Amino acid sequence: MPAKEAGDGRLSELALMRVLGEDERRMYLGLREHGGATISEDLVGLGIFLRAKVSQVLDRLEAKRVVVRERHGMTNCVPIVAGTTK
Repeated sequence: MPAKEAGDGRLSELALMRVLGEDERRMYLGLREHGGATISEDLVGLGIFLRAKVSQVLDRLEAKRVVVRERHGMTNCVPIVAGTTK
């Protein structure tokens, strides 16, 4: 069954949860709980994943265009890309 889209082409959050893997969902929900954006160091600090795993999961989320990494000093700011609806 195809994912449901909002009238403007954005995926509903429920549809997004269906296409993300377990680690990707956990990372997405962690980002959402931090207001939709945080620095990558804070993702490590959540204790969900080790540093290398955070990088791997962010790679997958970025490839799926769920997040982007923006350089922020010595780390990256990771906002959720506007493209989902609740």
